Amino acid sequence: MSLTDPSVQAFDFGALVAGARDLAWVLLALGGCVLFQLVRLSLQRSNPARILPRVAGAARRQRIEALLSRADHLAGSAGILALACGLSFTLALVAHVAGGAALDARTLLVSAAIALPALLVGAEAVPAALALRLGDALVARTLPAFHLLQLPIAGLVRLFEVLRLALLRVAGSSQDPRDARALVEGLREVIEENAFSGALDETEKEIIGNVMEATVFDESSGISSAKMNIVIP
Repeated sequence: MSLTDPSVQAFDFGALVAGARDLAWVLLALGGCVLFQLVRLSLQRSNPARILPRVAGAARRQRIEALLSRADHLAGSAGILALACGLSFTLALVAHVAGGAALDARTLLVSAAIALPALLVGAEAVPAALALRLGDALVARTLPAFHLLQLPIAGLVRLFEVLRLALLRVAGSSQDPRDARALVEGLREVIEENAFSGALDETEKEIIGNVMEATVFDESSGISSAKMNIVIP
């Protein structure tokens, strides 16, 4: 059969490029969601006593220390960016699965079957695991750059904080989230240092468990940045 035979369908290179481009947008949006979730979780568990010794140079150390005093605000910015990337990932995935055709039930079901596990694992489990191992180093190295990146949405985050504080006052709660986070991080360090060595006796375990349980209960009224789940051995 001749190559010039019109019955032979030519390879549609343009469609392949378009599909690859759409897939690249899907992966880029998911990667952004994972990254900003990692930044958010790292900031939520940040502790200057652990992070500042990692920073070289007095000027940079002072800069990092000043930014760490606003860790909750910056974590809110990271959360909004992660949410935006998650929404972009979902929309890009739906468009990629649809392939230019009209939306139907099959497209939505396939997209949901891919998006839900990807977001649960990629945007929740993976960042949570990475934050425990790499969070302090990430904050020490990238916090000033992230501060500049989030400046365009800083006003929006501030508005959310004002609304949240107003709701807390209406609910009768006056707890500062930074105080709650510092308390929980201090307890986290005690547990991490002593859990594997067995240095905590039963009474100490019970006291720490009760304090952490009370702290998490108080945070349920709106202060969620210090929530944690730790099993005391």
